Amino acid sequence: MHEVHEVGDTKKPGGIDPLVFCMREVSNERDQDMHRAPPNLRGIISSIMKVILFKNIPSVGKEGDVIEVSDGHARNFLLPQNLAVPATQGALQRREAHEKAVSHKSQKELSIAGDLAHRLEGHEVVLKEKVSEGGVFYGAVSGKAVADALKKDGFKVDAAWVLFKTPIKEPGEYQATVSLPHGFESEIRILVESK
Repeated sequence: MHEVHEVGDTKKPGGIDPLVFCMREVSNERDQDMHRAPPNLRGIISSIMKVILFKNIPSVGKEGDVIEVSDGHARNFLLPQNLAVPATQGALQRREAHEKAVSHKSQKELSIAGDLAHRLEGHEVVLKEKVSEGGVFYGAVSGKAVADALKKDGFKVDAAWVLFKTPIKEPGEYQATVSLPHGFESEIRILVESK
């Protein structure tokens, strides 16, 4: 058996780097455990590693999943590519804390979106656009124009959330849907006047 060295000890047994030396010791212990196992389990005992995925990987798992993969797949692909981290006790605790933070943030966003949907329902927006001689607008009213008008009224709405049933090309009263995050929707009235 080899000498045991303290962390930070600069002695190198046989001229080998201490980190490499420790890795060999772990590998030797694993090999010895494998030879003590029943013959039908020898390849399984040392070839499985639990990892936590950092990204979605097709046919492997989704981000945050704790999965078991072959030791070689983990060490040669997942870990060097920063796609996963070994599922140690500390890593599992960090994952759990991260999931709680994400859940809390999601609940807060859900509450904000629900409140905004409730306040937006039935709200009326008045827009003034230039009209051509034929009585039609030079361009259709955009979602950005409606979102800007809603922002002036105190609503934080993205232009992509504003959905028209038909393009608005002439003065009149119209309905639009504001499709908010988390599946909330509100119907608003748009009154478009000529300048």
